[in-house]
Amino acid sequence: MLLMALHRALNYDENFLENSYEAKKFTRNLAFDYVKIDACTNHWILYWKENENLDKCPKCYASRWKEKVSVQDDNDINTDDDHT
Repeated sequence: MLLMALHRALNYDENFLENSYEAKKFTRNLAFDYVKIDACTNHWILYWKENENLDKCPKCYASRWKEKVSVQDDNDINTDDDHT
């Protein structure tokens, strides 16, 4: 989204990078580096510095990690009409 806005701001320059992959590749060649920092899903904290080793937010107690979604087999689904 930011890349699209910058592309518009530069009058749709044909040499402008098209996606984030190309932007990362370009910045890597310029010796710029980046660090991914996790953030609370409710925007309370960054998991950085003193919060680096936490597994949940100390403000809202939301988990730092995404929960795995389990896919049920067709055999596990109850198709009995009495229990709907």
